[in-house]
Amino acid sequence: MKNYLLDSILTLFDRIEYYKGYVFHIDHDIQKFTQTLIEGIDKESTVLIKGSRLVISDFTGESDNGWEINFPLPTTGYKVTNKNYLDMNRQLIQSVSAILVVQSYEAIESFLKGILISYFQNNHQIAFETIGKANCIWNRSIVDWKKTVRRLNQGVNNKELLKIIRLLSPEFQEAESDNLKNVDLSHWFNAISISRHCIVHSESILKNDEYNKLKEYEISVLNYFFEIEDLEAENRKMSISAQQASSVMEFMCEYAFQIFKWLSISQKLEWRILKNMKINEA
Repeated sequence: MKNYLLDSILTLFDRIEYYKGYVFHIDHDIQKFTQTLIEGIDKESTVLIKGSRLVISDFTGESDNGWEINFPLPTTGYKVTNKNYLDMNRQLIQSVSAILVVQSYEAIESFLKGILISYFQNNHQIAFETIGKANCIWNRSIVDWKKTVRRLNQGVNNKELLKIIRLLSPEFQEAESDNLKNVDLSHWFNAISISRHCIVHSESILKNDEYNKLKEYEISVLNYFFEIEDLEAENRKMSISAQQASSVMEFMCEYAFQIFKWLSISQKLEWRILKNMKINEA
């Protein structure tokens, strides 16, 4: 029997593999180009390498015979010189890496919904027992499982979806605390969820009140995958290198594979989909 959960994990792998490739691509090319360019510039003088200004129009203001007029902003603009070039490149790589980590996390969110949709579509009775018929969205006598799962309460940091997965597979819940990585996956996921929130909503600033809500283990997770810089008012700035972003993405795929593996095992579906996996593996 074909594993009906397969498409969800392969879709996730494809997305995150591309994001990891993007990180590697920009980091490799910028680092290589940086070395070549800096070597050819007189270090004693300040040389403008590149710059950008943002200009906007007032589309309820004056015009030039109907044509819009653009006005530069009263700001200093984006300037890169031989003096700040290395630091600006570092910031660029960190910004792109952070954004791609966020996209990878959002791919995980899509994966959680997608694998539950596939699971419930093929196991109606288990679905009814797990989420209740009252929470299903019906089209006459047929449940629309896509709408049903997408309208489920995800909970903060997807906690409600993960609760459902743990109900479907107690073995996955065991694996969250007993695994070869010796990582508490529940706390790991919560820490990565918080990092995603900080990147998206506060320009990678971890506010002190949010930091104080973290468990000690979750703080250690953030310190492993991110560079944490102390700021004023006990806030903290999170930054991530290309190498750290790659590590996060790999771990996300390993985490998702555990969900796929144990949900597959719960329905006696073949889960050994990775190359060179031993078929007689438990």
